[in-house]
Amino acid sequence: MDTSEDTLRKWEEGRSPLVAAYPKIIEFLGCDPWPEPTTLAEQIRAARYRRGLRIEDAAKLLRVDPSTLWWWEAGRKPHRIVDRTAIADFVRHKMHGQQEQAAPQEPEQAVEPSLDFGDMLRSRRTELGLTISAAANLIGANSWTLLHWEHNRRAPACRFFPSIIRFLGREPWPEPQTIAERLRAERLRRGLSCLQVAGLIQVDDGSVNAWEAGRGPYHEAAKAKVEAFLTGSARPSRRRRSKA
Repeated sequence: MDTSEDTLRKWEEGRSPLVAAYPKIIEFLGCDPWPEPTTLAEQIRAARYRRGLRIEDAAKLLRVDPSTLWWWEAGRKPHRIVDRTAIADFVRHKMHGQQEQAAPQEPEQAVEPSLDFGDMLRSRRTELGLTISAAANLIGANSWTLLHWEHNRRAPACRFFPSIIRFLGREPWPEPQTIAERLRAERLRRGLSCLQVAGLIQVDDGSVNAWEAGRGPYHEAAKAKVEAFLTGSARPSRRRRSKA
């Protein structure tokens, strides 16, 4: 599997591999190491893992922003025909010998999302009796940007979420249950990118991305940093080495 004995031992003890390691792992096992994907979000994530791609790399193949792919893997339904076609091709790319006719299920019917973010924005704007321009001014975006959000053509940048939450009067996601969901929700509440959170808690942004995908944190120091971020307390300080 092109890895070290120490790394393999950690995997066997429960450590999650990096995404790039999954193609070799699948080749070794002869099957996918997860249950059969049933939703569109699970199908996209499984297809990405089969190819060993990070979200940023897969987003380039799909010609979308990484945040858009993140929302799709979180359960948002793609609305543009070009996106649905690209996803269908991406999911079918590597199915380990499965027949092509077993997969041409329409992507938009593969999952019924629990939340339509665009409808939520539009309903709130209508409830308040605001025009696109007036609502956009309240949020701090331009009218065209808000229009794209309402039609689910684009996902908002992280920095807009604090004002979006104030505008809606609620958070636009279900109550977070897991560490990954809590971390993602808290990051968006503060309007921070993964890179900015990584700087705050002194880790690399790849670690934050992995934690939000449900892989870790595993080490006690990392868990303490995440908990400090979630509770808003001062981040854990590193112990200084005593001079000899």
